[in-house]
Amino acid sequence: GTVWIALAGRGKVSARIFKFGNRRIQNIERSAIAALTMIVNDLNQD
Repeated sequence: GTVWIALAGRGKVSARIFKFGNRRIQNIERSAIAALTMIVNDLNQD
């Protein structure tokens, strides 16, 4: 499945598209990991 994840804050907005397989539960887990990774990376840039 295709998943869009966006972050917004401090005058900055970023969005990424992820294309995972067709397994629903795996996609939910991968989406959560991708979102948390984006947050951690964003926090580490400051």
